[in-house]
Amino acid sequence: MKLVSHKELHNEWMQDDEYRAAWQEEERKEKLRELLAEWRKH
Repeated sequence: MKLVSHKELHNEWMQDDEYRAAWQEEERKEKLRELLAEWRKH
C-alpha cells in the first residue's frame, strides 16, 4: 500500500470541477471571516 500525502490528494481532487468550486468558496468565506475579525478589532 502506497501512502499518499494530503497535498497529493488535494492536488488530485482539485482536478474535479465540483471539488474545486467548493474549495474556492470555502477560501472566500475564510478570507471574509478574517477581514471581519480585523475590522472588529478597530
